[in-house]
Amino acid sequence: MKVLVLGYRGKFNMTERIEESFKKLGHELVDNNPDFLIHLTGGFQDAQDIYNKCKIKPVRLYCLLDVDTDKDITWYSQVKKDLEDCEIPCVISETVKTQVKQILKIEKEINVVHFPLADEFSFLNYFKTIEFLYSGRVYAKNKNFQLVLETLDCLKVSRNSLVVCGTEKGPTETFVDSQPYDIVNKLFNSCRFLLSPSSFEGTNMNMIQSVITNTFPILNKECQVNYEFGLSEFCAEPTPQAMAKKINEIVTNEKYYYDILSELRPILLEKFKLENVVKRIICLYDAYVKKE
Repeated sequence: MKVLVLGYRGKFNMTERIEESFKKLGHELVDNNPDFLIHLTGGFQDAQDIYNKCKIKPVRLYCLLDVDTDKDITWYSQVKKDLEDCEIPCVISETVKTQVKQILKIEKEINVVHFPLADEFSFLNYFKTIEFLYSGRVYAKNKNFQLVLETLDCLKVSRNSLVVCGTEKGPTETFVDSQPYDIVNKLFNSCRFLLSPSSFEGTNMNMIQSVITNTFPILNKECQVNYEFGLSEFCAEPTPQAMAKKINEIVTNEKYYYDILSELRPILLEKFKLENVVKRIICLYDAYVKKE
C-alpha cells in the first residue's frame, strides 16, 4: 500500500514515527498519488490539494485531536467538512467523539484512533527525587496553571519546588525546555506527582505518561477524558484545597494508589503503543476497502 501522512513535523513530532512504523510493516511512503492519505489535524488545504491532483482518488483518513472551543466559525466549518467528506473520519478518544457529535452535529460514524505514545516511555523504577512536575503549556487557558501554583501554596510548599517542562517558562526557578522523549521519560520517572489540572484534553498524554512511569497524576474532576482511561481515583475538584487534599490522601495511602498505576500500566501501554495504533489505522483502511 502506498501511504502519504500529513501532520505536524516540528521538534520531536510523531508524524515521522508513524511513517516509520508504516515502513516497518511493509508499506511504501510516497509524496503523491497514494492509496491511503492520512491527514492528522492541521494543513486542511494541503490535504485537499493532494487529493485533487490524484488521478485515482485515495482513501482518506482524517484524525481530529479535539474541537478547540477558542477557534472561529471558519475553523469549525472546515473541521466538520473534513470529517464528513473523508472515507474514514477519526478522533483520538471517546471523549472527543462525544464532543464532535455534540458540537459539530456530525451524524456519520466516527472511529477512535488513539494518539501514540513515544516508544521511549517506560517504567524505570527510579527513586523519586522530584516532588512535583508540571508538563505542557503554561499560558493556555484550559491548562489551569495558576491552580498548580495555588495548590502548592495550600500545601505550604515553595512554588520553586515545582519543575516545569515544556515550551513555555513558568514563574518558577526550575524549567526544562522541550527535550527528546528519552530525557522526558527519565524526568517523569524521577517525579512523585504530576500536577495536571486541565479542564479539557483530547487524551492528556501527560497523564498517560505518568501512569507508565509510576508517577501519581493529580487531575481535574471536570476533565472527562481522565475517566475514559481509568484515572477517576486521581481526580479532584478544580480548587487548590481539593487538589491538596487529594495529594495528602495519596501520601497516606501510597500502596493503594501505586497498585492502581500498576494495574493500568500494561493496559495503557498496549492501547497507546505506536505499532498498535498504526495497525489499527491499517485495519480501518482494510475494512473500508473490503466494504467498497
